[in-house]
Amino acid sequence: MRLSVLTMFVAVWLAACTSGVPQEEFDEVEAQRDAARAQVAALEAIADSGAAAEARRALADYERAMDPVDSAALAFVYAEDVAFRDTARGVNIGGRAEVIADLITRLGRWGIDRQATRAAVVGEEGIVMVEWTLIGTTPTTGESWSFDGVSVVEVRSGLVAGETLYYDLASAPWG
Repeated sequence: MRLSVLTMFVAVWLAACTSGVPQEEFDEVEAQRDAARAQVAALEAIADSGAAAEARRALADYERAMDPVDSAALAFVYAEDVAFRDTARGVNIGGRAEVIADLITRLGRWGIDRQATRAAVVGEEGIVMVEWTLIGTTPTTGESWSFDGVSVVEVRSGLVAGETLYYDLASAPWG
């Protein structure tokens, strides 16, 4: 009973508040509100589409696959025809299976526990620049280590189509 009295009070109060507003003004305000909502929806759709959004999603998948390193997840990150370049080692590798095999072999041998992304910049054309730190423990000695680098990643169709690594080879455990 108390709820119905309160409901009636609110209904009467709202009717009183809006009774003095001409219908044309009320309709105009409603139309402006609807137009503003449509513009916001359109801007949100643009922000979530295109090469930059695709690159952000691919970067998130890449980060999950690298922290900790997960070879099965990497298979869903790299394009079949990925081009991988490690400038410090002077190595160029082509193809998903070959890139993953190189990463797993190298990272496993040196005991890389995780890759921590410190900063990432996503360009409009699907190019991502990632500043990272690799952190690990050498399996043979138990010694902890870390070093920094930068990757330039090209994203195509939601997958990493190209990756170039830049780091100081002398600071890496395999250097």
